[in-house]
Amino acid sequence: LIDKYVSAAPCPVLVIGPGSCQYENPDCFILVGEPEFDILNIIEDLIHSNGICSDKKRIIDRFEDVDLLPSSNHSTLAKLQSRDGYPSILISRGCNNSCIFCHSNDFYVPGKKLYRRRSISKILDEIRQLKKLGVLFFHLECESITNKIPNEYIDNLLEGIKTENIAFSTFCNIAPLTNSEFVRSLYTSGCRFIFIGIESYDNNTLRKLKKP
Repeated sequence: LIDKYVSAAPCPVLVIGPGSCQYENPDCFILVGEPEFDILNIIEDLIHSNGICSDKKRIIDRFEDVDLLPSSNHSTLAKLQSRDGYPSILISRGCNNSCIFCHSNDFYVPGKKLYRRRSISKILDEIRQLKKLGVLFFHLECESITNKIPNEYIDNLLEGIKTENIAFSTFCNIAPLTNSEFVRSLYTSGCRFIFIGIESYDNNTLRKLKKP
C-alpha cells in the first residue's frame, strides 16, 4: 500500500508509525515518535520555514495516558472492509518486553521503555461505534495481546468484547497460545485470526534475544 502511494507521489513521502520501521524505500522519510505530535511538529516547522529536516534539537513529546487520544473516525474506513482491509482499534502502545531485535520500545520514545494501555471502557465504546457502521470484523491493534497468562486486563477485555458479538483479529506471542484455556477464551470472545511472531524454535536463541 505504501509503495502504491510513493510511486504516485510527485515528491518524497513521510511515513509515520511503528510499522514504517520495517519499510525500506530511499524516497521516503520515516519519523520516530508519537505520530500525533510528529504531524503537529512538521506543520510548525513548515510554517516557520525550518524545513522538516531541521537539525534543531527537540524534546520528544509523548502521551503518558493513551486514553487522551481521540477515537478514530471509522466512518470512511468502515467502507473499506469489503475491499482493502478492515478497521483497527488500538488497545496499547509500546511493549512491556525488551526483545533486542524489536523497534517497538525505541520507536515512540527512543531510549525509554514506555508501555501504555487504553481503558477497556474506551475500547468497547469504539467497538460499538464500528457496529453502528455495520462493521462485522476489526483488528485489535497491539504488539501482542498478552505475553503472560493469567492477565486480568486481557481477561476483562475479552469478556467485554464477547458481549458485543463481533469478530476480530489480533497479534499474540506464541507462548500464551500453548494454553488451551486462553485460546478458547480468545475464540469465544470473537477472535478468528491471530498474527503470530515466531523468531526461533531454539530456547537458547530466544534467551539471547530476551524473548519472553
